Amino acid sequence: MINSSDLHCPTIRGNRHARRSRRMPMSQVSVDPAALRTASLGTRAVGEDIATHALAGRADASLLAPVFGIIGAEFAAAAAMVTDRHCREIEQLAARIQTLGDGLHGARAVYTDTDDNSAAQIVAI
Repeated sequence: MINSSDLHCPTIRGNRHARRSRRMPMSQVSVDPAALRTASLGTRAVGEDIATHALAGRADASLLAPVFGIIGAEFAAAAAMVTDRHCREIEQLAARIQTLGDGLHGARAVYTDTDDNSAAQIVAI
């Protein structure tokens, strides 16, 4: 049986002295919407650059055939397959980075909307 105290502060002899969790209330959040916008645009641009490089890295097996000839055709096919897989993985990375940029954009919108709604509620009082 696993005790929740076993998950905190392990020692060599086991977990005899579990550490109490410290909860600190969040009192203030400060967000700069312009900085989030800049970060969002920059992250998206990096994702697009990575995607462009992934596309440029693809190799067509028919273009490799004259270089390697009949003897190297099997190698050329394997090289094209490996390069294609590598480029697909880079495209997935680019998509993840672009998703991160989209998340930053969404966070900026949520923070701005929340701030505007709070200001409107305060003005209404």
